[in-house]
Amino acid sequence: MSSEAACAIDLTNLPAEVVALIARLQQQEELARRSSELTLAQAKIDKLNFELARLRRWQFDAKTEVMTAAHGCCSPKLWPRTKPAFARSWPN
Repeated sequence: MSSEAACAIDLTNLPAEVVALIARLQQQEELARRSSELTLAQAKIDKLNFELARLRRWQFDAKTEVMTAAHGCCSPKLWPRTKPAFARSWPN
């Protein structure tokens, strides 16, 4: 029973239990509708977050990979063998 059909019924002639059941049904329909809306909204948020992450990877990853390869940051063979100037005064 939709909420429009429930509104069309004259509730004054019905027993209190039936009126309570109709009200409860209307509440359940409203909760189901809101739940559906929230599910759709969350799906849109997830889709946008995924797209944003993809665009950030596309924008920043290539630059990061080029910098890492050019500087040899990840290769221990290219690390300096001596301590930097600021660390030479440190005790061993």
